[in-house]
Amino acid sequence: AGLTGEKKYAGQRISLDFKDADIKNVFRLLAEVSGDNIVVTGDVARKVTVRLVDVPWDQALDLLIDTNGLGKERIGNVVRISTSTQLKAESDARTAAKKAKENEEDLQTAYLSVNYAKVKDLVDKIKPVLSARGTVVPDDRSNTIIVRDIKKYIDEANTVVSRLDLRTAQVQIESNLIETTPTFARALGMQLSFDTPF
Repeated sequence: AGLTGEKKYAGQRISLDFKDADIKNVFRLLAEVSGDNIVVTGDVARKVTVRLVDVPWDQALDLLIDTNGLGKERIGNVVRISTSTQLKAESDARTAAKKAKENEEDLQTAYLSVNYAKVKDLVDKIKPVLSARGTVVPDDRSNTIIVRDIKKYIDEANTVVSRLDLRTAQVQIESNLIETTPTFARALGMQLSFDTPF
C-alpha cells in the first residue's frame, strides 16, 4: 500500500462507485477502460465497496489489489491477478523446479588461469557465484583456479576472474644523474661584464 502513494500514475482518469460488488466485475470494468487483458484467478472471490472519484485507472487497480490482499504479475500485455498466497506458492514452485533442473545437470570442471592476481585472493570472490554443489580449489604452483560446477555458474566464475585479474597500475619514475667536477660547475656559470661610459 505504501508503494501506491509513491508511484506515478498516468492512466485515464475514472470514477468508481460500487457497494458490495463482486471484485471480478470491477476488474472487468478496469480492463475495458485500460485496454489491458486482465485475468483473475478462481481463488479471488470477494465483495468490495469502493468509491473513487477522478483517479487514474492504474491507481484504482493497485488500490483494489493492495487493500484486498491480492497480488499481480504482468506477462506481456496480460495482467494476472491472484491472492498473494497463490502467487507466492507459484513463485516457490518455479524456483524449486529451476533448482531441480540444475541438480540434474552434470557437473563440469574448468581450469581458470590467473595472470596478475593471487589465486588465494580470488577464491573468496568466486564462491558466492557458485551453486550449492559447486567447489573451487586454488593451485598456487600454477596460479590456476579449479572450478567444478554446472556450466552456467562456471561461466559466472570465469567472468569474475576476468574482471578482477588485472595488471596493477604502475608509476614510472625517470631520473637523470649528472656527475660534476668543480671545473664543470664553473663552466656552467656566466661571466658578466659591464662597460661604464665616461
